[in-house]
Amino acid sequence: TAGLVIGGTLPLLTAIGMWWTYFDRTADRAQERLRVHDDPVLAAADAYSYMHLLIVAGIIIFAGGVKVVVHHSVGAPMPDGGRLAMCGGAALYLAGLAAFRLRILGEHSYGRLLVALALMVLFAAGGGLPAWAIGAAIAALMGALCVGEVLQTEAHGIPVDPPVQVRPASPGAERAG
Repeated sequence: TAGLVIGGTLPLLTAIGMWWTYFDRTADRAQERLRVHDDPVLAAADAYSYMHLLIVAGIIIFAGGVKVVVHHSVGAPMPDGGRLAMCGGAALYLAGLAAFRLRILGEHSYGRLLVALALMVLFAAGGGLPAWAIGAAIAALMGALCVGEVLQTEAHGIPVDPPVQVRPASPGAERAG
């Protein structure tokens, strides 16, 4: 049915936005940063376990909310639990990604945190909205975040894959083999 297509397509757009926010600029830069980090083991342990726990939990919670949408009418008001799962899951993902970027890259992610806050406002204010409107708003917020990041990167002249400065090898490193 058309409702099922809408109910599945809007969350798919959100998932694409989640993918974009992580893999477009963050993942490769994090990998490069670990190569020159003063304590790469501790940074990787923090970022790829604790922070990724939030990222993955947000994705799973969001998916639980999508399941609620698919099993109900997209024209009816979304149940509170499903709305909380979709809005809260996406917000948790963005908060986890902001924490990850801060830990690995040392960068604040104000845009991600602002969208996470907007998602929680959407949850609180969207009680009477149909499920398709909630899904569309979440997808629009995620899309706006992606566009904003691209525009910000271009405005500041930051290359998509900025070079990471490699620290020189310590004296005697060539002999230690």
